[in-house]
Amino acid sequence: PHSRFPNKQVRRMKFWSETVKPNKPTKVSIEDGFTLRLTQCSLGDNVQAGRSVLKVKVGGKSCVIASLIGDKMEHCVMELMFEEGEIEFSVTGKNEMHLAGNMMDSDDEDQFGAPDMDMDDEDEDDEDDEEDAPPPKGMKKAMMKQMMAGDEDDDDDDEEEGDEDDEEEGD
Repeated sequence: PHSRFPNKQVRRMKFWSETVKPNKPTKVSIEDGFTLRLTQCSLGDNVQAGRSVLKVKVGGKSCVIASLIGDKMEHCVMELMFEEGEIEFSVTGKNEMHLAGNMMDSDDEDQFGAPDMDMDDEDEDDEDDEEDAPPPKGMKKAMMKQMMAGDEDDDDDDEEEGDEDDEEEGD
């Protein structure tokens, strides 16, 4: 059996989780060359009524990323990526929140362990240049004539079809 992703790449992603208690900010350090992929949050085991809000603080900016309500909405799926550095999660409300996701090696791979297709690859650049390059001398005129001839034929066909429709309507 042959896998779509070699085992070497799959091992570079590991499960990550953290529990954030109300009014007790939790700092998370993401090592150089790693990315935290946050995929879900949920309320803890002993859920109290009311709303609990999860915030993240990155680079001095704070943002609400989830708002959960006991006995109504106790789980949230998300797809958030945090690059290397320090982030801080905090919860307001009565309930703790459990966060889960993956800590991934971000060297030349996307979030699923596949090679990163956004990287500048010289071979791909060469192919793009060939597609964008103007046609060889003399070819441009021939291509233009062919395109113009094709357009004229299409216009004639449309007019003929239109004439036939008019004749049918008149009968």
